[in-house]
Amino acid sequence: MGRVLYIGLKPPEGLVCDHVPLIAIHEVQTECDSLEGYNVLIFTSQTAVELFCQNFGKIDIDKIYAVGPSTAAAVASHLHLEPMVPIEFTAEGLVSLLEETLDKQNDAIFWPHAAGSRPILSNYFKENNIPFRECILYETKTNSAKVDLMLFSEVHFTSPSTVTAFFELFGPPPEHLDLIAIGPITAEKLKQLLGEGFKRVKLQSADLLDDRVGNRID
Repeated sequence: MGRVLYIGLKPPEGLVCDHVPLIAIHEVQTECDSLEGYNVLIFTSQTAVELFCQNFGKIDIDKIYAVGPSTAAAVASHLHLEPMVPIEFTAEGLVSLLEETLDKQNDAIFWPHAAGSRPILSNYFKENNIPFRECILYETKTNSAKVDLMLFSEVHFTSPSTVTAFFELFGPPPEHLDLIAIGPITAEKLKQLLGEGFKRVKLQSADLLDDRVGNRID
């Protein structure tokens, strides 16, 4: 096996790789400082959990959701709460879980997340007349990086943001590279940019996902 290039924020434990993060987190100034009027909290990335806890103290909430196991672990660690987690670790999976567990007549949603997130959740709230507030806490930007792609045999894309950053920096990936997409949303982004070349992409199992920046959401 050749060298592996991992371009997300945090490689999974045990993966032997060269870690070159092509994206960086930039905190956004926010006026979100109160949960008053909201009884449901939704987290779609570990980063959102961490930044939320910097802006809010002790919280009193009826229901809390996390998009995947890594985000759920962050909620447990920082807020000492056990969130509900969907079977499918995507925005679509969250919608299915919300459909089963929300009280649409009485619940009100507070959703802290990244700029540029897909509108799957917000569209669901609007279509069902569910009160909600979006709180933009951060954005992802492309890092400058110099990498000799000929030294690697495969590259791991962890989110749509990493796909965008790779193409901005290097253009289409060389033919010799195996392309590993972590999660279906990342795979879909690669498909958009690669066209017929998408046949080279391998989808990695969802239970290995790193949802630090919301790769199932943005």
